[in-house]
Amino acid sequence: MGKRMALAALAAAFILFFWGFFWFGVSPLAKQVLQSLPETAQPGVAAFAAGDLPSGTYMSPAYDDSTPEMTNRTVAAYAAGPVAMIHYRKSGVGFMDPAVMGIGFLHFLLSAMLVAWLSTRSGAPLPDFRRRWAFVAGAGLLVAFTGRFSQPIWYSMPWDFFLYYAAFDVTGWALAGLAMARILRPAK
Repeated sequence: MGKRMALAALAAAFILFFWGFFWFGVSPLAKQVLQSLPETAQPGVAAFAAGDLPSGTYMSPAYDDSTPEMTNRTVAAYAAGPVAMIHYRKSGVGFMDPAVMGIGFLHFLLSAMLVAWLSTRSGAPLPDFRRRWAFVAGAGLLVAFTGRFSQPIWYSMPWDFFLYYAAFDVTGWALAGLAMARILRPAK
């Protein structure tokens, strides 16, 4: 079963990798949900660099509960808006860096290994193709629902990007599930 799990994970990783290339690189929808920062906002990014801001994730307004007065200020500032979460990287990075692609593929491979392992723990392996596929597709749905939707809920972010990313998770794992379900069939 170990060799079939590895083969299933490898097949799933290739499917997810190339589906991601289409989903985020070729599909015109990606540009609609991950928009370019307008030129009028570029001075703000330049101010980060000029101010020697270290790489990190920043919130505005920042939550401060050090005193009841500061908590009230934070609550009022959130209500008044704007609210922002900024992921900032001080140094540049190659846009299509092969190392990033390799690490991304490894992430898919390890994720698929985990899903394959979990699927064998739930019925070692599940008896028919439909159930094995549904297990993998369900894992994608779980990733999308728990992982992607928590951010717009808890941080009051717009939903469009996270819905698009969740749709990638669901469709990608449904496609990967076709290969995994075929490979992880019970031994004869």
